[in-house]
Amino acid sequence: MKYINSENLTLPSAIGDLGKSCISNGDFIQKSKVSAPCCPEKVVIRSEEKRDIFYSDLSGVVTQIEERLPEIARRHESTATIHFHDQFMGAPAVDFGTRLRSYCDLAPLGPDPDKLACLDWRIERKNRKRKTFEGILGSLGDARSIGPGRLVVNNRALTANTLKIAARRHFALQGQDDERLRLTVDVNRALHKFENAGLVFLGEMGPRIEVKTPQPMALPDFLTETQEQLHEALPFGSLLLYFQHLLRSRICKDSFSHLGELELKFTVAHGRARDLLLPVLSWLGAQPTTFQLLLPYPQYMSRMRRYHVCEGGDRDAAATIVETPAGRCSIKSKKNARREGAVLIRETVASHNTDIEGKKMSPTAFAQGHDLRLVNSFVKVQHKVPFCLRNGLAFQLTLDECKDRSNRSLHQLELEFIGEVTGRQPDLTAVLSAMTDLSTGLSNAPFAHMLKPTRLSKHHYFIETA
Repeated sequence: MKYINSENLTLPSAIGDLGKSCISNGDFIQKSKVSAPCCPEKVVIRSEEKRDIFYSDLSGVVTQIEERLPEIARRHESTATIHFHDQFMGAPAVDFGTRLRSYCDLAPLGPDPDKLACLDWRIERKNRKRKTFEGILGSLGDARSIGPGRLVVNNRALTANTLKIAARRHFALQGQDDERLRLTVDVNRALHKFENAGLVFLGEMGPRIEVKTPQPMALPDFLTETQEQLHEALPFGSLLLYFQHLLRSRICKDSFSHLGELELKFTVAHGRARDLLLPVLSWLGAQPTTFQLLLPYPQYMSRMRRYHVCEGGDRDAAATIVETPAGRCSIKSKKNARREGAVLIRETVASHNTDIEGKKMSPTAFAQGHDLRLVNSFVKVQHKVPFCLRNGLAFQLTLDECKDRSNRSLHQLELEFIGEVTGRQPDLTAVLSAMTDLSTGLSNAPFAHMLKPTRLSKHHYFIETA
C-alpha cells in the first residue's frame, strides 16, 4: 500500500463539485439524487464496547477471533466517514452529530479522489447509542455547494472537516450472518482533513475491535486470553490527530525549538492522573483573563503510546523508542539535563509527528537498526490540555498514566512549554518566569493536595524497574 505523506491529495475540484467528475466511463456511473432514507431501519439503537490494539499485537488478537467466530461477508472492505465543523460555533469546533457515511473500497492511506467523489453517502445523525438515517447522496455533488467546502445537506449548511477511512472485518457473535450482534475489527484507520480542494493526511489511529449489539454486551470470554493486548478506548480519542493538526497550525516549531525541553514534573500522590482532568480544566477555565484554552470542545486530547526504554547508542543520552498504536516508531533522545529552579531543561530530539513520519516496523527491528537494546516497555496513556497566557506563551498540562509489563505504574502531571502563539521566539528568562508563576498557581489550586513535586523521569523509573 502506498504511503501518503502530509502533502495534499488533490481532488478534482472543490468538494461541492466533486460529483461532476463521476461520468460513465466503465468504472463509475453517475448516480441520481435520492432523498429517501437508504436503509429500511430509520433509527438504529446500538451499544458498542470498544478496545484499542497496537498494530504489533493485532495478528495475535485476530487469530483468536478467526478461530472462534465466523466472518460476515461484506460487499466492501472499508467505511468512509465525513465529519463537519459545528454549524453554530464554526471552525475549528467539531459537529459530533451529523456525518456522511459510505461503504466502499477506498485505501485508508491513499484514497482515490475520483472514487471518493462518486460514492453513495448516507446522511446520518448520531447521538450516543442512537443512529438516525436521514437520506442518501448519490455523490458529493448531490449536496448543493455554497462555497469552498460548504454544503447544504437536508437544508443544513455544513462545512466539511475530516474524512476517516477504516478497513474493516466483521465476525458474527451469534448466527452466521447476524449483523445485529457482531464483532468488528478495524484493521487500519486513517484520518484526512479537507483543505481547499484537497485532502491533507493527518495520520493513522491504529487498530480497534468493537462489539456491536442492540443491548450492552461484554467482549467474548476467549479474548481474555489476549487481555494484555486490549486497551481502553480513550474518550474523544478519534480527535487526537485533528487536534494535533490544529496545534501545529497555531504554534510554530521555531518558537520553542531554540530553548530545548522545559518542564515541571509532579507525582500524582493520590488517585489516578486522569482524576485530575476535570479539575485542571475547571481551574484553567475559571481564569479566562489569565488562560486561554487552545482547543475547541472538549478542550483536551487523549493519546496512547508504547515506550521502549533502550540502552546503547549515545551513552550520555536517555533513548526511548516511541511506538504509536498504528505501529509507527520514532526515537526520543534526551541529554544534558540541568535545573533552573524547579524547571528541568533538557536537550531533546524527538519526532513531533510520529503518526505520519514514523517508520512502520516492529520496535525490535527499529531498535536493531539504530544500535539500541530494548530494556523495558511501558504503555503511557495521556490527557493533554494546551493553553496560552495573555502574553502569547503557550504551555501544556499533561496527565500521564504509565504501566510496564510487570504492572509497575507511575502517574505524573507535567507542565511543559510548547511555544508561542504569535510565532515569536521568547527568551529563556521570560519562559522560566512564567513557569515559576504557574508552579505557584498549581501549588494553590484546589487539586494541589494530589500533587508532589518530583525530579523522577519515566526513563529512569522504568529502566530501573525492568
